Amino acid sequence: MAEKTIKQVLEESELRREIGWENGGLYTPDELTVGVQSYGMENELTQLVDRLISMSKIDRGHEILHCFDVGFGAAKLTKQIAQDGGAMQALGIENVSEDHIKAAFITGLLHDAMLSMSNDALRKNILKQDIVALVKQSEVPKFARIVPYGKDAVGDDLRGVVLLEKYGQAISKKVRTLARADLLAGADLQVTAGAMELVGAVSPYKVLDAVWYHDGNFPVRGMAEAAIVLGDRVTLYRAEKLSIGHVIAGIDKLLSYTEEDPNWEKRETQVDVPYLEKMIAKKAGPFMKRIIGTKTYDFVVEELAAQQRGLRTVQSVAFRNGIHEAGLILQEARELFTGDNAKKIEILQGRYETVVAMLRDSQ
Repeated sequence: MAEKTIKQVLEESELRREIGWENGGLYTPDELTVGVQSYGMENELTQLVDRLISMSKIDRGHEILHCFDVGFGAAKLTKQIAQDGGAMQALGIENVSEDHIKAAFITGLLHDAMLSMSNDALRKNILKQDIVALVKQSEVPKFARIVPYGKDAVGDDLRGVVLLEKYGQAISKKVRTLARADLLAGADLQVTAGAMELVGAVSPYKVLDAVWYHDGNFPVRGMAEAAIVLGDRVTLYRAEKLSIGHVIAGIDKLLSYTEEDPNWEKRETQVDVPYLEKMIAKKAGPFMKRIIGTKTYDFVVEELAAQQRGLRTVQSVAFRNGIHEAGLILQEARELFTGDNAKKIEILQGRYETVVAMLRDSQ
């Protein structure tokens, strides 16, 4: 039997239900395939994407769409830098190759990929010894005796490195090496060696992840991450594998993810430059300050930001699946608490109802 193509892998997944970018949503399998083909990576990525989809849960598939979007944007940004002598000089770099562009896409694809995984898949495919091999010994106590879960001390980027090493062997060694170094540079824990930002002390995927804070994470994505941020912790607590403190920390994190932002809709179509610069500085350092006055600065503002990502998540089936699960998770979590923590969950339930009403009105 012939091996599947990346298009077949995507069409057999829940992503086949997406309405697509041209129709005001995110990406269809066709659009994702065309994007991958534009970088000449269809054959190299089939195995990796197949594994990511096979490990994902229906209520978390939206993270794969987010990662594809960050990957596409990171590759576009890297290509733009390569064509902009002013930006190259400002960043202190002499060469950006096709391999760098491909690596930028890979890092974007993998930076949050573990968030799409079920907790069972996470524990089976990214082992503690995989992480121990990457980090300084002083970091090991932060995670060694705690069952893994989404948004724990290990974080997302390091796990992206492990996924790359295990399931990205079809990708060229040069591209893998560049992508690995870039993800290591973005790790939450201190690594032993090999970390290096992809272009001029900048990780393009970090820039695009910051752009999602400008337009993308509101109004749906924060609540859609409830299964990852809180749901697994509740399940592990009930199984006596995590303390109640971890659950409370998950509640607080979800509260921060879902804080109301009255300006989100305006930013969908109009760039708030100070806010964009602030988010990028938080995620990617002084990148915008370094390139101000260059064509690449204008490219970030005019071409990458304000692409209606937040409104697109409203139309996305994958994100709607995440919202549906969020309601069930909040109900289950509410049963665990009284007092102040119960009040926090009630606040989250109110925010959940607001998002559900928005989704209903958009149909």
